[in-house]
Amino acid sequence: PSFAPRLISTVYDSQAKVQEKYSQAAGNIMLLQDAGVRVRFEIDGRQLDRLFAGLPISRIIFNYPHTGAGIKDRDRNIRAQQEMLL
Repeated sequence: PSFAPRLISTVYDSQAKVQEKYSQAAGNIMLLQDAGVRVRFEIDGRQLDRLFAGLPISRIIFNYPHTGAGIKDRDRNIRAQQEMLL
């Protein structure tokens, strides 16, 4: 796709952790990279301004923002997600 060279896909976890969590991750990462998408790991969404300073970024899309904390307590998990989004 023509937009691919301008697209940066970021992930909070390391590449190894993503592949451990999701069985099809390696293939999906390869598809993105083959299309020209830049895939970056260990990116904290709260620091995008610092990490991508100087790049002409016009949009940031959070498809499914998640803390990745693995909190089993539902109420605590919801609070952690809400705090992250704030």
